[in-house]
Amino acid sequence: MSDFIPGMIRFDGQPCLVVGGGKVAARKIRKLVACKAEITVISPELHPDTAELQHNFHFLKRAFKQGDTKGAFFVVAASDNSQINLDIYNEAKHHVPLYNIADNQKHSNFFFPAVMERGPLKISVSTSGASPIVSKKIIVQLQQLFSADYEPFLETIGGLRQQILEANVPAEIKKVLLNTLADDKLLNAYKKKDEKMIESIISEVEEQVTLK
Repeated sequence: MSDFIPGMIRFDGQPCLVVGGGKVAARKIRKLVACKAEITVISPELHPDTAELQHNFHFLKRAFKQGDTKGAFFVVAASDNSQINLDIYNEAKHHVPLYNIADNQKHSNFFFPAVMERGPLKISVSTSGASPIVSKKIIVQLQQLFSADYEPFLETIGGLRQQILEANVPAEIKKVLLNTLADDKLLNAYKKKDEKMIESIISEVEEQVTLK
């Protein structure tokens, strides 16, 4: 998969089509829901895992038919019929920007990597289809390496970073303050649940950009 470039794509409001109503489809739908995509699901039936998500998508209770992919930004072929998935691919490849064929990676130009999330922090892992199990094991290791404290830590420095960038202070001072926020001192304060230290570091930064 050397012809692929890892990247981040904004799906907010984008029309996405998922064909299939089983467990595989449910996993894809959950990820699209989290990205606030506009989702349509086509399937004769819905597995309970998919049905519980139904309030998040427009459901067409029927089989896939020619022309269903028209207007979609992203298409997921996740039916339990390989021929139907192939038919979806043969249609989507001509006019759909992104498509994922669940049972045929060679026919996909978009992949769902394993992802470790800590608030704003997102680390994706892919073995290029060689072993999804290994990808999941690596995610577990990353979860142990990056504790839950990274979420409030990053949310804090994210807000302060914007204020620093907008502040009327020399670029050199901005650079120092940004490095101060990213320093382990603030992260360790979150790990230790040391509220006084957290407030002290934040106050020091705010004072230097005359936010108070």
